[in-house]
Parts: sequence; structure tokens; C-alpha cells
Amino acid sequence: MTAAKDAAPATDPLADPENRQRLDLAKAFAFQLLKGIKQIGMYRHNEARYTEYLDKAHKAVEEFTERHGPLIFKVEQQNFSLFEQPLFTEDTPLPFKFWRDGIRQFIFRPGLRPDELLTFTLVALSDVEKQGEDTVAQLWRSPLDHLEYVVVEGFKVDGFDDEEVRVSVDRIVEYLYSRLRSHSDDFLRFARVSAEDLDLKLSSPA
Repeated sequence: MTAAKDAAPATDPLADPENRQRLDLAKAFAFQLLKGIKQIGMYRHNEARYTEYLDKAHKAVEEFTERHGPLIFKVEQQNFSLFEQPLFTEDTPLPFKFWRDGIRQFIFRPGLRPDELLTFTLVALSDVEKQGEDTVAQLWRSPLDHLEYVVVEGFKVDGFDDEEVRVSVDRIVEYLYSRLRSHSDDFLRFARVSAEDLDLKLSSPA
């Protein structure tokens, strides 16, 4: 690789109008999801209407997937992100709950049903201590045919700073996502990576 190539600036994905549309649609989904979550919080007793409260969020994710295929976003401590841009425009504890349990990426596939979005939302709202299992376990035992996720286990690695770990986790997440798209017998609805895997990745050449 030449020095000129090394110095070349990274391409801004948002320079592409199609990616800008993806981001706008993803933000619309996040906005409607949070709005639905607030309604569920206000009317907890009215379980029969939960799907109705999430109807606009479902329509938003449906519009995204019909136009652009799977909605794939990163899970960060304080937000979901696409193209390194935050999707929520206000503070919410929802991303941290998934992030704390090691989830680093969600993939919402075309055909996501209203009941699947409701399940995802109820997991996000669940009290882990009362439930007796974390969000990963709850998602795993749920009938989610059109929702996939990448889990990083034991992501604290001694000897590396947070930025080094974050960059390496991002690389591993991309690899695991490619596994999720596989049509081999190794196909899983979710993928995991452990601290040992991360350690190996950090030790190997980029």
C-alpha cells in the first residue's frame, strides 16, 4: 500500500443520497419506536393495544426494508447508530440495556411482523432482575424469524484502551454479520463472539 493511499480520506457514506435516505428512514423508525414505547409505558394495563401503539414504528421499518432491504444498525451505550449517526434524538435507556448485555448490532429483515416488533419492544422494556434472564436470553427464546443480532461476550479486554477495543469489535461485528447472511449449515439467527475471539483478533494483523 502506498503512502498516498494511506493518506487518502475515507469516503463519507452520507455523500450518497441513497444512504441519506436510509438514515432518514432509520431515524423515523427510531422516533416512532420511542413514541410507541412511551405509550406502552403510559397504558401498561392495556396490553391489547400494544401492537397498535407500535403500528407507526412497524410501518416505518417496513418502508425502510421495502426500499433498502435489511435495516442494520449498531448498538452503542447511549444510542443506536447508522453511518456513525445517532438514530434517537432524545435520551433513552433502551440502547444501554442491550449494550450492557453484549448486543452490538441488530438486523431487522424484510417481512418483520408486528408481533416480532412488539416482542423486541417488550424485551427492551423488561425488568431483567424480575425476569431472571438478560435481554439476549429473552430474545433467544422468542419467535423472531426476521430479527437477528450480534452478541459480543466479555468485551472488556485487558491491555487495550476503549478505542482499540471498539475498532476491533466493529471489525468482528462485520465478520459475524457476514456469518448471519450465510446459507450454510452454520447459519444462526444470532452470532456471538467471546473475549478470547476478540483477543485473537487484536493480536492478528489487520
